[in-house]
Amino acid sequence: MEKPARRKYKKRPRCQLASADIEEIVQAYDKGDQTQADVARQFRVTPRLVSRLFTEAEKKPEKLRELKQREKDRSRDCKAVEQVVSGLLERSIPIEKAAKVK
Repeated sequence: MEKPARRKYKKRPRCQLASADIEEIVQAYDKGDQTQADVARQFRVTPRLVSRLFTEAEKKPEKLRELKQREKDRSRDCKAVEQVVSGLLERSIPIEKAAKVK
């Protein structure tokens, strides 16, 4: 009996996908020229996840907008913390507690 073909990549869970990745997956499958398995291989996810992302994009487009907004907010917060920490380090002020960063 022949063994089924195995993936030659480690699949990525949904939590590792950025909103841009999700949009690309949905667009690639929406074109209609690729199967779920083809899109899954291309983006290193499971075919089931491709299906769920596509269905979700059709039924709940606000979820993707919320994800994009959370990513923007997180990026803005990281930049703010980076600026404060850089300023403290430039002035040779030791950072003893995270409260100093805020």
